[in-house]
Amino acid sequence: MSDMNYQDRRVFWVWISMVLGAANENVWKLCRGFKSVSDFADAVKECRFSDMTDAQCSRAKTRKYEDAQKVIERCENENVSVITVRDQDYPVRLKRTPNPPAVLFARGDIKRLNTTHTVSVVGTRTPCEYSVRAVKALCEDFSKLGIPVLTGAEEGIDLAANDALCENEAVSAAILGRGIFDQRTGEELFGKIAEYGVVLSEYTDSNDFGRVAFDARNRILCGLSDAVLFIEAGAGSRGLNNVKHAERLNRPVFCVPPSDITDKRFFGQRNLIRNGAYSAFDASDIVRVLENDVKNGHNGVKYDEIRLKKEQESDSERKMSVKKVKKVSENLSEGLQNSENSVKIDTSGFSESQKKIYDLLSEKGTMHINQISELLSIPVNEVVNDITMLDFAGAIEEFPGKQYGAK
Repeated sequence: MSDMNYQDRRVFWVWISMVLGAANENVWKLCRGFKSVSDFADAVKECRFSDMTDAQCSRAKTRKYEDAQKVIERCENENVSVITVRDQDYPVRLKRTPNPPAVLFARGDIKRLNTTHTVSVVGTRTPCEYSVRAVKALCEDFSKLGIPVLTGAEEGIDLAANDALCENEAVSAAILGRGIFDQRTGEELFGKIAEYGVVLSEYTDSNDFGRVAFDARNRILCGLSDAVLFIEAGAGSRGLNNVKHAERLNRPVFCVPPSDITDKRFFGQRNLIRNGAYSAFDASDIVRVLENDVKNGHNGVKYDEIRLKKEQESDSERKMSVKKVKKVSENLSEGLQNSENSVKIDTSGFSESQKKIYDLLSEKGTMHINQISELLSIPVNEVVNDITMLDFAGAIEEFPGKQYGAK
């Protein structure tokens, strides 16, 4: 039972994030079947799940619900909103993603993101003069159209974009890959962003995380955006990771055309445009696509086609063999957070073990890979191989927490 009869459901969500870890997609697998977050939290506290690690169980036994209450009280004292996935103000775009943050900590008004269109801006920390001019011109365009711009809140392009937006008193959002109480979040610019928009993080300084969580942050950045715009990116840019999330969420990718086609600083954009990204000369190019092409599902950029080896990139492009990412449903099904789809598949070309896996998933629904192995008495490594082939064939779909279901 709960330590106290908390009426504030946020206490349990914050405590779950503290114990299981923010950005942990396994949360959405474990919570299935629970009618209330307090019941789920009590089950976590008692370590009833075999998937919980020793570290998580240790935290579950040592951290109390009062610890989460103290985090919420600190947020209230420092004018930080605590928004859970079940709250009305939680952004709908983000809630419809495969692994939404259970809790968001916000400085400013998160409701300002509930507009018709939103765009995330991505770029290097060491931009050239051309790119700085480009991002400022585009941000001025966005501000005139009332389109919020989201960034990863780092140096370079991110700060140049936010500078331009604040100068125009436009809505912007800074998505942090570090804690909301991190010392750098107290910078003057972040204060201005919070005045006109919002600063967001799924971390406080009470959550366990080490270095800046770029990939976790980028899933939020893309999840909150209708489109991703690259200003300047080399072939090995870490920012190209955003394309993985954009593809999975069916978000169109745009690029500012390079100022010099031989300049390696723009090879990331070059590769993106070659593989289906849209060119953006001003904000109207993006709005036009969002209001027309995307309705018909036209988004051709594939992450595996632009993911290049970072060490050496000259004039040749190299395709990497990586798992194709699946698009997700626009609707949440019943439960604390869930999503499943189903279609009829021709299984005539499958091996016997693949048929068994597909039939099992068709009958039982979404299952963890270990459950599949146990029920069918097939070694896990063989299940992994068959799952990969079934996925490439479009017969199954992957869900958070290494869960799989038949289409």
